[in-house]
Amino acid sequence: MWGKIIPTITLLASITGVVGYTLKDVIQTKESAPIEQPAEQKPQTVARDTSIQQKVRRSKDNDRVKKFNLPRVLLLYTRGQLNLHNIGKNDLYVWGDKFGDTAPIIEKEPRTILTGTYYYFLTNTLEISSGEALIPFEVYLSDISGHKFIAKFDLLIIGEGKDFEIHVQQKGISKGEW
Repeated sequence: MWGKIIPTITLLASITGVVGYTLKDVIQTKESAPIEQPAEQKPQTVARDTSIQQKVRRSKDNDRVKKFNLPRVLLLYTRGQLNLHNIGKNDLYVWGDKFGDTAPIIEKEPRTILTGTYYYFLTNTLEISSGEALIPFEVYLSDISGHKFIAKFDLLIIGEGKDFEIHVQQKGISKGEW
């Protein structure tokens, strides 16, 4: 008259954030509610973190949080323009840029890049004399708190005259004055 054995998993979350699992086999009869197995089969659980492991994990988490404060952008080339996509969680402001060895151009009023949108830089005025050129490109940004950032890229421009394509290499974003 014994029914089949049904494994059930109980999820336990400790205060430290470590998740442990216990496994109990529950035996059911046709007429009664579930009955637990004998006490000699104790459930297995994952050991808790030591205090040193907790400190290391908290330190790593703090480092990740600090890194997340940097804006997240992606620069992509499409015919005739470079699109700077805001892939972060906060709105950004574009204040200016620097192309190659030219002096930086900083605007009096910023351009807003809402989360999930992009700002474009026209490339239709570019003319390339050689077949290939590697040109540094910087974009000057700020966040809603007024922190200033510099996004640095290398642009590999291949072609001649006005017939060219651009390959983008993102070098990173850092806090900085411009």
